[in-house]
Amino acid sequence: MYSTSQQMQYNAKYPTGIVINLSGPEGNIFYLMGLCNRLMQRLQLDAYERKQFNAELDGKNYKERLKVMTDWFGILFKE
Repeated sequence: MYSTSQQMQYNAKYPTGIVINLSGPEGNIFYLMGLCNRLMQRLQLDAYERKQFNAELDGKNYKERLKVMTDWFGILFKE
């Protein structure tokens, strides 16, 4: 049986299995956005999907952006 956080990871559009501690330097939103950009490159997502991901992030606060990253890449965030 999976925990809720593991289930979210597996239900992601592109599950990566990445876990990030938000209390360290990796918790910086600019670091996280860069990570997602690198993931999109590695996954060879096309321009349309990249634009769609960035549109979902647009205008969101920190916590909402983390949710989008989890939905897309299954990133688990630990505090």
